Amino acid sequence: MARPEKAITRTGPIAEHAHQLRALRASAGLGLRELAEHTGYSTATLSVAASGSSLPSWEVTRAYVVACGGDVKAWRSRWENAAHSVQPARQQAAQKVQGMTEVRYVHGELPAGKVLSQVGGPAPLPVTAESPADFMDCLLRVKIWAGNPSVRTLAARADMPASTLHDFLHHSPSTVPSLDMVITFLGACGIDDAQVVGEWIYTWRRLKFSDEISKRRPDHQRHRFSA
Repeated sequence: MARPEKAITRTGPIAEHAHQLRALRASAGLGLRELAEHTGYSTATLSVAASGSSLPSWEVTRAYVVACGGDVKAWRSRWENAAHSVQPARQQAAQKVQGMTEVRYVHGELPAGKVLSQVGGPAPLPVTAESPADFMDCLLRVKIWAGNPSVRTLAARADMPASTLHDFLHHSPSTVPSLDMVITFLGACGIDDAQVVGEWIYTWRRLKFSDEISKRRPDHQRHRFSA
């Protein structure tokens, strides 16, 4: 007999998100073990996702919803609303640690030595990226979100030559850039939230996988037809 889940004692958007996940799973008639088989995630991860203690990543939430037959588009909106509610608290914590009460822009640039920490609203996510070109467009949105700093400013923050960052921003739209450069660029733009970076890495891997498959497919087809 399955062990009953612990009651959600907290309140707020994250707790409500957890309540809805539990209700969705109940309506689908799935136990945690069955859900784990459908999603590929461990029962521990799925249990924590619906515990209300913290907001699960969108990747975990999406897998949970798909396995339970939920509306992915509707759940994306719910997840984003919950994620947005977390940002003000994170921003205040970051400002307290950095000894700041507020962050001001000076001619579109950050004050020297300061790191942008979600002051421009929720960081852009590459959820609309279906191709390498889309992915690069989403990276441009990040640059604008960060106050559209100059390439030289971003390069200084990333401790790399401006020419290297320039080449990255003008990367061929037919392939995804290197993951190391993507993560470095996000950091230079002030994105240091692990879940946000995780979303970017997940999308990069998805597009990279599609790119590798498309490269191999002609060879597979030739072998099949010549057999």
